[in-house]
Amino acid sequence: MSTTAAIADSVLTDAHLHALGLVPLGTETTVESVALAPEDRSACVVRTDAATIIVDGGEQLMALFDASAVALPGTVHVAAAVSSVDYSAYRVFVDGQSVRHLEHEDGEVTVDEGDASPAEDVFRLPSEDEELEGEIDGDILIQSLPQLAGFPVDIFTLTGAAYAAADSGDTADDSAGDSAGPNTSGSEQHDPKSRKRGFFGRLFGA
Repeated sequence: MSTTAAIADSVLTDAHLHALGLVPLGTETTVESVALAPEDRSACVVRTDAATIIVDGGEQLMALFDASAVALPGTVHVAAAVSSVDYSAYRVFVDGQSVRHLEHEDGEVTVDEGDASPAEDVFRLPSEDEELEGEIDGDILIQSLPQLAGFPVDIFTLTGAAYAAADSGDTADDSAGDSAGPNTSGSEQHDPKSRKRGFFGRLFGA
């Protein structure tokens, strides 16, 4: 089972979501349903007065956020977990640029970039061996993302708008460029050289 959740501290427009490869379906869905049915390639988008929460049970958002930059404004906290391969990741983007990148694979922390927040202790389990780094619990990470982002809520109880993953090539590069933060250009977002070869890059050969 894989789950990716992203919380932005702004109300993202459909143009922002289209840049992420998501198109509206015009119906409602729940976070729980999309998390339990990844084969539907759908996402649940919840907008509040001050934030946007996106939860995807498939690979769409996870692959996108496996990058050094994203075309989104403000601060975006991202958590991803794939239980079948013991993988989890936590990222923070500010004005499109990655400022925190933490990955855990097969019982080890494989990426640890940027300044850690004391709040990360909620999902980092202490190791019995003092010489080893603590493990990251992917399930706790997903559940605690709202707390990390400053919007404490149980995301699995939320209902929002249903979005579907657009077909390959269906996203608008122009939208990505227009919606990028002040430090991120649309060309950087779609330039393969700007992407770090993270877990999904290695898994799918991206």
